[in-house]
Amino acid sequence: MEGVYAGAWPEKGLGIALKIEDGAGRAAEAVMTHVLQRLSALDDTASAALTEWSTRPQRNWVGTHTGDVRAAEALLA
Repeated sequence: MEGVYAGAWPEKGLGIALKIEDGAGRAAEAVMTHVLQRLSALDDTASAALTEWSTRPQRNWVGTHTGDVRAAEALLA
C-alpha cells in the first residue's frame, strides 16, 4: 500500500500511522513532524532540527515559489 507511514514510541506505548492520499513522502514529513511536536516527543534540539520539515516550500520547474507543504489547519487546531 502506497503512502502509509508508521512510527512507534515504545516507552510511551504509542504508535503513529499516517495514510497520505497521493503517496508522496513530502506530506508525511510535514504531518509526522507536527504530530511528534504535539505529542511532546521531541526535545528542543530535535524539534528545532525538524522545523525545516514542518513547512516545505514548493517550486515549479523554473524555481518560482508556488506554495508550501504543511500540516492541514484541522490538524493544527
